[in-house]
Amino acid sequence: MTNKVILSSLYSLFLLNTLSAKDILKEYTCGQSFNGEKNERYSCKTIQVKQAIDKKIIKIKDFKTLFTAIGTDSFLELYQSKKNQKLLDDIFINDYTHTFLIYKKVVNFKEVLEENLEEFNTTKEDFIKEISLGGEFIALIHIQTHSKDKYEKIRKKISNKLLTFSNIKALRKKLLEIEKNYDIKIKNYISDNLPLQPTDDINTLFNNFENFEMLIKGENTPIALKYYHDKKESLRSILNAYYLKNNLNYIKKHPQEFKISDSINKYAKKYYNVNQALVHYAKSRDKNCTIKIPSLPARYNASLIINPIKTLPFTYSIKEENVKVDYPRIDKNIKFSFSLQIHDEIKRDAKVIIETTNLTIKSNNKIIATEKNAHIKVDTFVNYPKLLFSKINSSSLGSIEESFIFNKYEQEKKIKGFGPIKEATCGYKVSIKTNKLQFYCKEIKLKPLDITFKHK
Repeated sequence: MTNKVILSSLYSLFLLNTLSAKDILKEYTCGQSFNGEKNERYSCKTIQVKQAIDKKIIKIKDFKTLFTAIGTDSFLELYQSKKNQKLLDDIFINDYTHTFLIYKKVVNFKEVLEENLEEFNTTKEDFIKEISLGGEFIALIHIQTHSKDKYEKIRKKISNKLLTFSNIKALRKKLLEIEKNYDIKIKNYISDNLPLQPTDDINTLFNNFENFEMLIKGENTPIALKYYHDKKESLRSILNAYYLKNNLNYIKKHPQEFKISDSINKYAKKYYNVNQALVHYAKSRDKNCTIKIPSLPARYNASLIINPIKTLPFTYSIKEENVKVDYPRIDKNIKFSFSLQIHDEIKRDAKVIIETTNLTIKSNNKIIATEKNAHIKVDTFVNYPKLLFSKINSSSLGSIEESFIFNKYEQEKKIKGFGPIKEATCGYKVSIKTNKLQFYCKEIKLKPLDITFKHK
C-alpha cells in the first residue's frame, strides 16, 4: 500500500464526526499527525473548562440550514458520521413540513495541543490540535401539513419571535396546542454514552433540553475536533440534492395534494433517479454533484386528507299530528313496529351532503304514522372551503327496526343499528295531556362519515 493511499485512509478517518465515531478517537487522539511520511504525535493536555454552551432554536428551511447549524461542513464528515447519516435519512425535511431545530452543544473538557502552533506554520502537516469533550443534543420537530393553507397557518402560529430562549415556554405551549390538530414528528439525537435517553414527547424533550448541561456535567464524550490546515468544503449541491429527493418522495406519496399535469409516475421516476445518483455519490465519495433541480408542481390550497366526520348523538320525535290513530288505552293485542332510516346523499353540485330521515310506525303491520325530514349534514361552504365532495366511502344508508307489544303506557329499548347508525334508544309513551301516542328515538348514535373530497 502506497503512502498516498495510507494518507488518504488516515485522513478520511481523521475527518470523522466524533460524536458517533468515538471508537476512531480511541486510536486517533489529540496531537496525532498525518502526513504520509512520518507519524509524529504532538503532546496534548486535558483541561477542564468553564462549561461552554452553544444553543440554537431555529427554523430549518433545508438540509443546508441544518448542517450549517450543527457545524458539519466536510464531505467525509457528512457521509462517515452515523449521526449525520440519520439526519440525511430524515424524510420530513421538505417543502411541505415545518421543521424546527432545538440544539445544544456543551463542552466540559478540552484536549489541547501544548506546542505553539506558529512553529508548524510551514510544515503543511495535518494534525488534531483540539478535541472538545462533553455532549450534544439535537432535536428536530416536524409539523406535517397537507395543503398550502395549513402550511401558512402553522407559519403564522410559530413566528420568529417564538424561536428565542426567552420565549421557550411559549414555544412549548404552542407546540402542545398544535399537536392536538396536527401530526408532529420528533427526531431526537443525543451523544453516545450520556445518562439521557432520546424522547418523542414534547414536555420531556423540552425538560431534557433545558436541563441538558446539568444532566451531563462532568461527562467527557468526544463531540467535536479542530485540526491544523483544515480545508472547508461546500456541501450546498449535495445537500440540495437530498432536499430535492425528499420533495419528490413527498409528491410521489401525496399526489392528491398537487396540481399535477404530468403523470405521477414521472415524479416517482425522478425520485428513483435522484436516489440512485445519491447512492453513487456516497459510495464513490464524488463531490461533483450535478443533479438538475426540476420545477415542482404547485400544491392545492386546501387539503384532501380529512378524517372521517363525527356526528354528535341526536334525538328524533314524530309529530303528534302525523299519528293517524289514537290508542288511549293499552291493548296487549297490538304490536307497534318501528322503522327509522337515514340516508346521506351528495347534493347541490357536490357542495353539501343532505341527510334524510324517515320514520315509519305500524300497528299490526298497518301504517299508522310516517314522517320525513331532511337537513344539511356537511356543508363545504362552511366546513371545507375550496373543496367539493367526491364520494361517500362509508355506508350511506342506515336503519334501525324494533317491535313493541302495547302492554304498557310507556316503553323504550336500546336498539342496535345497521349502516351508519350505530345504535339508538327508541320507544313510545301516551301523552297525559292529549292521550295521544308519541313515538321517538333518543341518543341516536351515528358512525363517522368517511368522505373523499376533490378540489374545486
